[in-house]
Amino acid sequence: MLKILPLALIAILLGVAATEFPNPFEIPKELQLDANAMTAEQSAQLEAVKNDNAQKHHAIMGAIIGAVFAGCLALGGSLLAKRGIPIATISGVILGGVGGAIGGYASTYLLQYFRIHEQDQFVEALSIHGSFFIPIAIGLSVALIISKSMPPSPALTLVIVAAIGSGLYPLLAAIAFPLLQSDRVPPMGSANRALWLGLPILFIAATMIRQKPTEQASDAETTAEKPAPVPEPESDDNDSSDEA
Repeated sequence: MLKILPLALIAILLGVAATEFPNPFEIPKELQLDANAMTAEQSAQLEAVKNDNAQKHHAIMGAIIGAVFAGCLALGGSLLAKRGIPIATISGVILGGVGGAIGGYASTYLLQYFRIHEQDQFVEALSIHGSFFIPIAIGLSVALIISKSMPPSPALTLVIVAAIGSGLYPLLAAIAFPLLQSDRVPPMGSANRALWLGLPILFIAATMIRQKPTEQASDAETTAEKPAPVPEPESDDNDSSDEA
């Protein structure tokens, strides 16, 4: 427990810091015009450029968050299992970063889609936040599996746990931060972002502690390495009685 909770808290703090990553993509000068002076075509081009910049920006930000998220928890899981520490950590950073990039792009795309095709507000929030965290959780699960820090079945349940955590966020954010926008990635406000990241991270950490990956991995390995029983040789009693 003491091995993974500090890492989970570090992941939350570094993740909140990563949400402040500035947008490096700029609007072309030919589109930096007064709104009243722009033609309809220029307005459409400007909107397309803004959407594209936002998707690329959030993909980079998501990659940083995913690398920290999955790297810290994969390290914690391997410490609990006492095996595969370097492989789990490195693969967690890489696969979590890839998952975060996918999640950052997908969640931003969905946010832009829902601006045009409105759905139920809760459905929108579930889709946006779930699309961000689920790819990261998949990367974490794969890292734990390939490092043999956790068997496949318990590792894959972490994806479900991440989905539950991200699903609870809009409900709790509406109560804790009613004046802040919580339907975007990342949401507004540092404390709000800490809640956004903290729910899936702490849910996953708690699940990893409860699953006791050390015992599960040891049981799986013991079963795999247990030698097949050697058949005993047939008794010669029958042969002796026949000779008699």
